[in-house]
Parts: sequence; structure tokens; C-alpha cells
Amino acid sequence: MKEQEIDFSIVAAVPAQIDLDPYAVISVLMNLIDNAIEAVCRLEHEKRTIDVHIRLQANMLVCQIKNPIAGSERLIHGISTKKDQKRYGLGLLIIERTCHEHDGLFSHTVKDGYCTCMATLRVGVQH
Repeated sequence: MKEQEIDFSIVAAVPAQIDLDPYAVISVLMNLIDNAIEAVCRLEHEKRTIDVHIRLQANMLVCQIKNPIAGSERLIHGISTKKDQKRYGLGLLIIERTCHEHDGLFSHTVKDGYCTCMATLRVGVQH
């Protein structure tokens, strides 16, 4: 993000120890952030921002990413907007699958020039 001059903020309110597969959390967060980076890199430098919010709500880990997008930008499952489409394009499917495996959900909205993605993972699910 530094090389692409992307401003970011991270707000995380999560206990140090949480009963959740760390690989699932990393997989979801990395794919969410990678998608946000890809989207904001299509914008002018002054509009490149990504906001990351992570919290524990009841027994769910909630990961939310919000970033501005180009006017016609949309998230389409299984279709990559990346240049190297042979190695990429499965991020949304990975997020959805991981959330489903951990009794959670993935959703996204596009409104007023911003994309907000939210992924939830249930704490205590063992796989």
C-alpha cells in the first residue's frame, strides 16, 4: 500500500486470544485487503483510502473493509479484474467459502462511490 500511496486506517477491537483458526482469519483479511488495494489503485492518488474495522460481536468475528471505487466498478464472483487472471480471481470465492465453513457470512454493498465488504466468522468453530 505504501508503494501505491494508499492511505489506510485500522480499527481492531479483538481479544489477544480468540478460538478461531488463524489461517481462516488471515485468508479472509488478506483477500479483502487485496481486493480493496486493486480497486483503489484505479483511482487518483488523493482518493486512495482503505478503512479496516475488525471487532468481536457476540460470538462472531466481523471483518469490514471500506474503500472508494471507480463509478462503474462492481464485485462479480469468480471474475477477476486483475491483469494476471490465471493466478487471481478466486478471492471472493475464498472469502465466501471460508466464512461458510466457519458458520459466517460474506456480503458487500456499493453505495455513493464506496464499496463495503463484510465477512463474519463464528468463534469456536473447529475444522
